[in-house]
Amino acid sequence: MNVENGRLERIKKWLKGGYAPPWHMQLQPTAKCNLRCRFCWSRKYTREEPDLPDEKWIEITEEACKMGVKGLTIVGGGEPLIRRELVKKMTKIIKDYNVDGTIVTNGTLITSEFAEYLVKIGWDTVAISINGTQKTDNYLRGRGNAFQMTMKSIRFINKYKEKMKSNKPNIVFHSVITRQNVGELVELFNLARKCKAGTFVLRMVNDDYQNPQFYITKDQFPLLESQLKKIVELSQTYHIDLDWQMSLEDVKKRLFSNTNEKTVNENNIKSGVILSCTRPFTEMVIIPCGTVGPCCAFCEGKYSKDESLKESVLKFIDDINDKSLEEIWRGDKFNNFRKLAEKNELPLYCKKTCPADYLYLEKSGKLLQR
Repeated sequence: MNVENGRLERIKKWLKGGYAPPWHMQLQPTAKCNLRCRFCWSRKYTREEPDLPDEKWIEITEEACKMGVKGLTIVGGGEPLIRRELVKKMTKIIKDYNVDGTIVTNGTLITSEFAEYLVKIGWDTVAISINGTQKTDNYLRGRGNAFQMTMKSIRFINKYKEKMKSNKPNIVFHSVITRQNVGELVELFNLARKCKAGTFVLRMVNDDYQNPQFYITKDQFPLLESQLKKIVELSQTYHIDLDWQMSLEDVKKRLFSNTNEKTVNENNIKSGVILSCTRPFTEMVIIPCGTVGPCCAFCEGKYSKDESLKESVLKFIDDINDKSLEEIWRGDKFNNFRKLAEKNELPLYCKKTCPADYLYLEKSGKLLQR
């Protein structure tokens, strides 16, 4: 059974009144970060809750694996490798259960020892944020040597992959398109190739619709088109997977329509998508304080300054501090979200603020393929 069919089968079980465990979970062990990326969505929120302790994250990781999850992603929040020793324990559990594992990181804190460890345990994927050539990337990530530190980390990983004759972990370049780097995307792809990345991910920056600082301008749209066209050609030549988490048509609409309002298609029953949102049937996300929901953007809605948006989130998020994953997954809050999704209705927060890349993954059916 391929990934898409496996995920779809779990959704169908729910729709037929049955039960299926989550297909994928995202674990965010910390909200702290050593960088200050200028476009980062987390800058919009003020968090005062402490991160969950190590013991709880270890308990969560083991329970997730026992539930039958197929993939676990360790991500931020902040930068997960701020808690590197904890992440090391979590990754060991994940591979002991033979679950597919991904770490999403800014790449600045991977030591030689940690890179060697990841290769030894057969870790699956390390997705690293790179957003331009050296000068641009350092500017966007808010630290003068972030690019250099990340390149050093990649060299560590490739050194041990070569030494141990391993093709794991797959290195993924994860890049956010901004007005500052839109002319460097081909250079960025070529850098990914030189770093022996197996996958190149691109998405548009999630920027303020009313006052964009990083989203590309109308004048830059032809440049974006030409850069992406060249990248497609290069990917075919060098056999590097492309993962678009964006739609050029959506970018064009945003830039050239006469409205600044965000348009959300509330009925996405097309292109293989059978629901307005598949996440409550297949996904669990746990943010650093222990809040649990179907996606990270939704969990972050608890910090919204708009009381109506915040209220629409609080009805459906749960807390892992005094519950098990199984209790939450089978509980009223997730079940009530599923009922809304079945009727192709979504909470107000989703309708108003769902990030463009999330919408694209749902509308295109790509979420079922992840």
